[in-house]
Order: sequence, then structure tokens, then C-alpha cells
Amino acid sequence: MDRINPALGIVGNQSLIYVLRFSGSKRIEADEFCDQAQQILYDDLGSIGHFRVAPAKRENLNENFILSGKPDHSGQYISREDNEIFVSFIIREGSACNPISTELSIIPKELKQFCEAAELSVEQMDVRSLYA
Repeated sequence: MDRINPALGIVGNQSLIYVLRFSGSKRIEADEFCDQAQQILYDDLGSIGHFRVAPAKRENLNENFILSGKPDHSGQYISREDNEIFVSFIIREGSACNPISTELSIIPKELKQFCEAAELSVEQMDVRSLYA
């Protein structure tokens, strides 16, 4: 992935929500993935923003859902195969020293490092078609 495409996400006044599909050669457990993403992306690499496993319903894909850390009240996350996971991310203007445009150029590099360490591949999903 060379860049995050804002046109494939949900663009707010000062934020961007996007969904990435991670896949690998073995089963991906959500809790293990989240721990690994937190450690590598945020603690080691210094990424900014927040993430959650993507919800099953489009109306739940919003800033409050991603930032709350509370369980999905519908009890469902987006359907997936055993060796993949769909994750929603949000970056917001003012949440770091860099504007969103700068972060969009940094994030793919950090994702590449994460995927190399976690032995995963990644692709950005089009939110509109994913939730069609």
C-alpha cells in the first residue's frame, strides 16, 4: 500500500475514518491482533490515531465507536475469514503535530513495518462498497 486514499473512507470536518483488511497465512485472533497492533504501530513506531475491529453495521462506523473502547452493542463485527481481519482507524486534525495530509504519507510506511513484523498483508477497503 503506497498511500491511504481519503476518498475510500469517511471524511469529517477534521478527521478521516478508513478501514483496512489485514490478511495472513494463519488464523488471526482479534485480541492478539489488537495487542500486536498497539505494541508495534503505536508503542514502537509512534503511530497516531485510534483503531477498533470494524463493526458489522455501517451506522456503527463512527468516531464515537472507534474512540469509546466500549464493546460493539450489536455484538457483531464485520464478517471475515479466519486468516483476515477488518480494522477501522481514525486520524484527526490536531491529534498530533502533523496535519492529516502529512499523516496520510507516513501511515503507509508504518503499516509496511507493522505488516513485516506481524507477517501480514494489508489493503484499504472502500467503505461504501464494504457496507453496501
